[in-house]
Amino acid sequence: MEVIKRRVAGGVRMGDMVMMGADKNRLSGVYAITNTVNGKLYIGSAINIQNRLQGHRHALKANRHHSQKLQRAWAKYGEAAFVFKPLMMCAPDMVLFYEQLFLDYFQTVDHGYNVLRTAGSRRGMKHSEETKAKLRAAHLGKIMSPESREKMRQNNLGRVVSEETRRKISAFNKGKKLSAEQVEGLRNRLVSQETRAKIAAALTGHKYSEESKQKMRQAQLGRKATDEARANMSNAMRASIARRKVLKGGAA
Repeated sequence: MEVIKRRVAGGVRMGDMVMMGADKNRLSGVYAITNTVNGKLYIGSAINIQNRLQGHRHALKANRHHSQKLQRAWAKYGEAAFVFKPLMMCAPDMVLFYEQLFLDYFQTVDHGYNVLRTAGSRRGMKHSEETKAKLRAAHLGKIMSPESREKMRQNNLGRVVSEETRRKISAFNKGKKLSAEQVEGLRNRLVSQETRAKIAAALTGHKYSEESKQKMRQAQLGRKATDEARANMSNAMRASIARRKVLKGGAA
């Protein structure tokens, strides 16, 4: 661990890179973004450190870095307060191993700018409200392919949701109402417009058996429709009657 501490204090010499077999044009290893005012660190690793550090700098300048702690510090202290440098070079398949050593040693989640405790994991990552809105917009209206649905179904087979989890989900969603846009998005994700048209065409002129009618009546017993639902049913009924009149008139 003393070696790690010395590397953070002094950076990495080119001699170290050559000795460890690193490619000078594509350096892989662990890097740090250091706040020279308070000494706090952001630790990371990459197959190409130079490109990754450029990406961090660009994101910070654009005010969209994934670590809100680092972004706030950047805004407070300014670009001049931060130093971007490699800490150690290593083989590409060892970068996460060494990154974890640095994360654990310096505890940069609790005392620095990292947000993830495990190298290479996104568990515990929290998106900003702006990012959440962008993700929602990106997925709105998306229709899942049959292959994707089957993969999700297979992944969830045998999974049992605990009563505590169910209570939390219920409490979280209690009183929430989906907007018309969200409802339409969910509909499109479940059933495409083309599929709806096919279903409507298949049901046109369809007659239910007495048994089916009885089951539907039983299912609706005791259910109270909202004023909006009643109005929708009334409008649908009027439209249906109007269509029948038009069809009869055309047949005559």
